Amino acid sequence: MAHRLALVTLGATSVLILLGGLVTNTGAALAVPDWPSTFGYNMFLFPWARMAGGILYEHSHRLAGAVVGLLTLGLAVALWPAGGRLRWLGVTAAVTVVAQGVLGGLRVVLLEDTLAIAHGSLAQAFFALLSAIALLTSRAAAVPPRGADPAVRRVACAAAAVVYLQIVFGALLTHAGWLWLHVGGALAVFAVVPSVTARLRGSGDPVGAPIARALLVLLGLQLLLGVGSFLARSTAIWIPGGQTTPLVLPVAHRLVGSLILGAVVILALRVSGLAGPGDDLGRDGEWRTRSGRAGVRPPTEGSGLADPVTMTSARATTEAIVGPLARERRRVAADLVALAKPRIVVMILVTTVVGYYVGLPSAPDYARLLHLLVGTLLAAGGSLALNQYWERDVDARMERTRTRPLPDGRLAPLEALLFGSAITLAGLLYLGSLVSVMALAVTAVTVALYLFAYTPLKLRTPLCTIVGAVPGALPPVAGWVAARDDLGLGAWVLFGILFLWQLPHTLAIARLYRDDFARAGVRLLPVVDAEGASTERQILNGCLALLAVSLLPTLIGLAGPIYFAGAFLLGAGFVALGARQALQPSLVAARRVLFASLLYLPVLLALMAFDKV
Repeated sequence: MAHRLALVTLGATSVLILLGGLVTNTGAALAVPDWPSTFGYNMFLFPWARMAGGILYEHSHRLAGAVVGLLTLGLAVALWPAGGRLRWLGVTAAVTVVAQGVLGGLRVVLLEDTLAIAHGSLAQAFFALLSAIALLTSRAAAVPPRGADPAVRRVACAAAAVVYLQIVFGALLTHAGWLWLHVGGALAVFAVVPSVTARLRGSGDPVGAPIARALLVLLGLQLLLGVGSFLARSTAIWIPGGQTTPLVLPVAHRLVGSLILGAVVILALRVSGLAGPGDDLGRDGEWRTRSGRAGVRPPTEGSGLADPVTMTSARATTEAIVGPLARERRRVAADLVALAKPRIVVMILVTTVVGYYVGLPSAPDYARLLHLLVGTLLAAGGSLALNQYWERDVDARMERTRTRPLPDGRLAPLEALLFGSAITLAGLLYLGSLVSVMALAVTAVTVALYLFAYTPLKLRTPLCTIVGAVPGALPPVAGWVAARDDLGLGAWVLFGILFLWQLPHTLAIARLYRDDFARAGVRLLPVVDAEGASTERQILNGCLALLAVSLLPTLIGLAGPIYFAGAFLLGAGFVALGARQALQPSLVAARRVLFASLLYLPVLLALMAFDKV
C-alpha cells in the first residue's frame, strides 16, 4: 500500500514540476496576485471559466500542489506504522511539502526572486526524497545489492550532490541569468555521473544495472534538450515549432533533470546498501529484518559472536577490493582526459593565443583571452573525443592506437559520446556567450569540418589530408576574430601558414605508419601511393609553399624583420629536409621531417609574437 501511494505521489509531483516549468517559462508566476486565495476565491472554488492564459498555468500549478500535499500527508500516515527510517522519511516529506507550499505563496506575496530560486530547488529535493521512499518501500529493497563498495559509494553520493547542485544552478540561470555557472555544472555532471554508470551498468545488480543504463539515456536526452533550449531562446537560429519550441524544450529539460536526480539518488542508496535487505530494531526490542520477520542479530566484532579469523579475512578482502576501485576511479578520469588528446589541445591553444595576440589592435583584454582559451579548450577536447568515438573500430585495428580507452574497452562508446558531446557543446556555448558570435562561428566550423568532413573521408580518399588541414588551420583565425571581430588579411595569412604546415607534417606521419594505416583501411596518400613518389613530392611541395607563405606576415605589416629572417631560415631548413626525403626516401628521412615540423611551428609562432609590429 505504502509503495503504491509513494509511486502515485511521485507521479503527481512530476506533473507539478511540469506545471511549475510552464509557469516559470510563460512568465505566469504572478498572474494570480494573492495567496492562499485566488482572486479572493477559495482555491478549490475558483470559477473554471476564468482559467485562461497565465491564470490557467498558475492556478493549475496551485491545484496540483494541493493534491501533492494531500498525497504526501497520506503517505506519511501510511509510513508511520513501519517505524524506523521510513517513518522519519514520511515525516520529512510532509514537512517539506508544507514548506514548499509556503515558499510558493511567499514568492507571490513578497515578489522576491530569491524565494523563487529556493522554491524551485526545494521541489527537486522533494522529488529526490519521494524517489528514495518509492525505492525503500518496493520489493527491490529485498534484493541484495551488488557493487556496494566504499569507493563506489563515495562516487555515487558525489554524483547525487553534483546533480542537485546543477539543478540549483539551473534555477539561478532561470531567475538570475547565470549561464556560465550552469554550463560549468553541466561539465561536472558529465564528468562524474558516467563514472557511476560505468561501474554499475555491467555489475549484474538487478536493480542498479538497468537504472544505470537508463540514466545514460537520460543524460543524452538532457544534453539535447539543454542545447536546444539555449539555441531556441538565446540565438537567432531557426528551430521548427514556432513559439511552442522555446516553451516546450526548457520545461522538458527541467523534468528530465528531475528524473536524472531521482535516478542518481536511487543508485546512491543502492550502492550504499541502504536499499537492500538490512536490519532494524523493532518497537518490541526484538531484532527484525526489513521483511518484518524476527531474526538473529548479525555478529559484530567485539560482540563475542564474531569469529576473529573471519573478521580478519573480511577486512583483508575489503582492502583488496577498495584499493583497486580507488585506482580504477583515477583511471576513468585519466581515460576521459586521454580522449581529449591533451597534447594536441595544447598546440591548438598555443596557435589560438598567437592569433589573438597578433590580431590585437590595442592593449590585450586578458579576461576575454581567458574566456577564449576555456571555450577553445572545451570545444577542441570534445571534438577530439568525438573523433575517437567515431574511429574506435579503426583505432582497434592499428598498433599505435589499439590501447586507447575505447578500443581497449576501458570506456564504453556511449560514455565517450556523452562526454565528447557535452564538453564540445559547452565550449561552443561558452564562446558564444562570453567571447563573440564570430569566435563561436569559426570554432563551430572547425568542429563540423573535423568531425563530419575529415573523419569520414579518411576511409574514402587521400584528399582527406587537404580537407583535414582546414579545421587544423582555423584556431589562430578564432584567436584573430576574438581580438578584432573581423576576418582581415592577417587572419587568412595565419590560416595559410597552419594549413601548409600540416601537409608535410601529416604525410610524414602517414609515411612512418603506412602499414598500420593500410591495415585499418585509412586511405592516406602513402597507403594508396605504394611506390611513394607522389608522397615525397607532396611533402617537398608543402615545404616550399610554406616557406613562401611564412614570409607574408612581414610583407603585410604584421611582423618585423627579425621574424622575416627567422622564418626564412626555418623554412629553408625545412625545405632541405623535404628535398632529402624526396631524393632519398626512407623511414629515417620521414622521421626527420616529422621532428622538424614539430620544432618548426612553435619556433615560428614565437618569432611572430616576439617581432609583432
